[in-house]
Amino acid sequence: MTWPCGWRTRFWAGVRRYDDEAVGRNPGRRTDHGERDTAVRFLGEPALPRYETVQHFGHAFHRDLWRLIPRIEQLAGCLPGDDAPVNVALAGVGEARRRLDEIERAGLAGEFERVKRLARSVVALCDHHDNLTGVPTSGSVTPPRTAHP
Repeated sequence: MTWPCGWRTRFWAGVRRYDDEAVGRNPGRRTDHGERDTAVRFLGEPALPRYETVQHFGHAFHRDLWRLIPRIEQLAGCLPGDDAPVNVALAGVGEARRRLDEIERAGLAGEFERVKRLARSVVALCDHHDNLTGVPTSGSVTPPRTAHP
């Protein structure tokens, strides 16, 4: 579906689809880059979108968080429990779970704020994932974290 102009066209321009890796396009590219890109674009949108659009992104961010939470927990389980980045990542997981439990808000403005909180959690968990794996996202090289015996 294409739109001639407006919010949706500007928003979706260049956003990677979730199934690219499954069908062989962009091999090796992690899906949380697309998750982060979508959340950052949603957070940066200056205009208030339609209610249906907000609900659509709310469902997408809900799905993204349920995919990211087990990844972070698995990575954290492989590293020492007294490691500060591990504890911060697990705190981020706890906050994301709390936000997932929030009920839908009445009205556009309330729902928009709830979905913005979900989007912030998506961005935070993507950052924690990158921090725990040592995979750079902005050109800086971070050594991979390893478990100590």
